[in-house]
Amino acid sequence: MNYKLKIKNQRGFTLIEILAVLAIFGVVGAIATSILVVSLRTSSKATILTSVRQNGEFALNQISQAIRDARSIENPFPCTVVSPTPPIVSSSISFVAADGSNIVFSCNNSTDNPPSTIASNGASLLDNSVKMVDDSCSFTCYQQNINDYPLINISFSLIQNNSSSLTEKTASASAIPFTTNILMRNLEQ
Repeated sequence: MNYKLKIKNQRGFTLIEILAVLAIFGVVGAIATSILVVSLRTSSKATILTSVRQNGEFALNQISQAIRDARSIENPFPCTVVSPTPPIVSSSISFVAADGSNIVFSCNNSTDNPPSTIASNGASLLDNSVKMVDDSCSFTCYQQNINDYPLINISFSLIQNNSSSLTEKTASASAIPFTTNILMRNLEQ
């Protein structure tokens, strides 16, 4: 018996070719994954910074509107500054609102209740995602003489309130400062 082996010309992929294609797919996949991870981290940080800014702007707006419409200032009072006396700087301000109610805004440090926030009559103006930097908050009253309208400067700094050690959950180690000046024009003089 004469068996002839017929070897046909078969087409296929060699092991080397398959391994080369898998290596290329692996590299492309790793690059795509790293781009996706960086994009998600950046998006998360931007969301956190936006939250801090929105909280600060909300608090500043609420305080500014209430002080601007106030009928009289009670603390710090009087806020008359006669040169070279420095202006009166306080961690709280109290006044009588346009509706006759008493309003107190206070800077609460981490040892106060509620901690690390700006409070309006004891209630926090900030949500739980942010906190005020200790000793960064102040109300400064300027008035050249008793007949001038008082100018109130509000200043504070906020940071993210997060204990996460993940870098994508941490926006920035530096605080975001907020400041404004309000002229109290509605005072009963």
